[in-house]
Amino acid sequence: MTEADWLKCSDVEEMLHCLWDFLPEMKWEDRKPTLLFCACGELVQHLLPAEYGELLMAMEKWADGLTAQAEIRSIAERAERTVAHLGQDPQTLMFSLGYGDLSLFGYIEGRMLSTAAGTDFDQMQDRVKSIHCDFVRDIFGNPFRTPQPSGAWLQDKAV
Repeated sequence: MTEADWLKCSDVEEMLHCLWDFLPEMKWEDRKPTLLFCACGELVQHLLPAEYGELLMAMEKWADGLTAQAEIRSIAERAERTVAHLGQDPQTLMFSLGYGDLSLFGYIEGRMLSTAAGTDFDQMQDRVKSIHCDFVRDIFGNPFRTPQPSGAWLQDKAV
């Protein structure tokens, strides 16, 4: 993949494979992949019980080291029990979230959103893929360019 390909890519799996070439030590449970799942998961948050949103918030905190793994497990179990009666799509969404399967996650999101909105599945699927790719670019940046912090960044206490 070239930089031009990266900037226009609409296949999240292809982008993730490219990232793993640049960052072979990266794991799904690392901060940025976790935040990617959280961002992607928010697309269907309004269609699921509050426990699902609580899980996403807890995952974000965990990514920043602000909560323990045991707490995530407890919240995830509660969220899984809550969606268990909602049908196959929410159950599969939770499964794909737990196993780091972003392709399946996006497919299920597209299906849930197209059903909820009464729109064409293929069009919704394309839209979800595009949004996921934008999230990858936002969270991981451009792997073909090294970030160059300015001197102002280094003097800012928030940084």
